[in-house]
Amino acid sequence: MVMVKKQNYLKTFIVKGVIMKYLKSLFSFVIIFLVFSCKDSSNPGLPLIENYKYPLNVGNKWNYSEHYTFTNPRPDSVQNYIDDFSSNGEVIVDKDTIINSISVFKLKDKIVDQYGVFEVYGFYANTIDGLLKYAYSGSSYGLPKVNQKIQFLFKGKRFSSVSEIIKTVELGCSLNKIVYDSLYFFEPPRVVYKYPITQNLEWGIGTNGLKLNKQYEGKTTLQTSIGILECVVIKWKYDLDNNGNWDEDFFVYEYLSAKGKVKMIYTIKDIKITTAEYPDGIGIVDLNYEQMITSINF
Repeated sequence: MVMVKKQNYLKTFIVKGVIMKYLKSLFSFVIIFLVFSCKDSSNPGLPLIENYKYPLNVGNKWNYSEHYTFTNPRPDSVQNYIDDFSSNGEVIVDKDTIINSISVFKLKDKIVDQYGVFEVYGFYANTIDGLLKYAYSGSSYGLPKVNQKIQFLFKGKRFSSVSEIIKTVELGCSLNKIVYDSLYFFEPPRVVYKYPITQNLEWGIGTNGLKLNKQYEGKTTLQTSIGILECVVIKWKYDLDNNGNWDEDFFVYEYLSAKGKVKMIYTIKDIKITTAEYPDGIGIVDLNYEQMITSINF
């Protein structure tokens, strides 16, 4: 009887040992799996989207809502001169064409806001190095109407609307210099998105005297009206006054998905509000601008 108990005890001991050894191996495997599978987007060079190409096909269309919100008025009385407002944006791949022996797609970018209608055309192509923007031109609709009561002074330049500030910075030149049917080339072409899309990749796209860098910061998921989209977060870095330092009063973040551009966020600080009577300004405000995808047709 004693011998049987010893044998049973020995068998139990052996079984427990085998189980513990198995559990240790399993635990080690889980740890290794977590280490390799949970490499976060802080790792330099980590691919964020594999084999990405911007969806350029004739007829593709993106619709956006755009919201402009003024904050932090100084003094409070300047709030009497400004109102938050919204606008609608539309981008459509108009056609494919050739410029300077290069096959490109012509995109029409249209904005309708409280000051009027603005359209500009851009000429783009996907290459092995990225999405390149070769040129742009104005449209027959012209510029947004001038606000007769106030103007906006930022970085020493006057603007008729805050949407004009944003478009001027995006294009790298004053909208007033865009002439209908004239074609303006970027030399060298602007790298709108650098391929392959990898973590922390930074590149410069500044032209026409504008210093601008972009950087892939990581990934996030956005809930949108066209579905839940996995997006790459892109930080824009500006040196608008060319002082050698990145601006601390102008912040831009962009969100890019397989469906194209999803969202843009601008924060612009210390915009002066001016009038004809007070051209040097009656006060200062900050601006928050958000552009969000509302629909696509593909």
